[in-house]
Amino acid sequence: LHPALMLFFDKFANIVPFDSWDQLMRQLDLTKNEIDVVRAGTAGPGDALYAMLMKWVNKTGRNASIHTLLDALETLGERLAKQKIEDHLLSSGKFMYLEGNADSAMS
Repeated sequence: LHPALMLFFDKFANIVPFDSWDQLMRQLDLTKNEIDVVRAGTAGPGDALYAMLMKWVNKTGRNASIHTLLDALETLGERLAKQKIEDHLLSSGKFMYLEGNADSAMS
């Protein structure tokens, strides 16, 4: 997972619908208990998705990727959120579209 992606985790709470957060995290292999513990340890709902995404990165390690995150959104039927995230990452200048992938870092 490119470190710059984590800078955008805060924005995900504004893009991914609140009622899809838990489903997204389960799709990314977080357990209900892990989700509940993260939610209990955050100050507010906006911080919860960021914290859950960080838990996913810490749990998954090098296997965490933007592709996995975007695929999970697609599986959940959150195509608009997926498109908005892709557009945001690309417009940031930190990522570029390369042969169907949206997480190739620009130097």
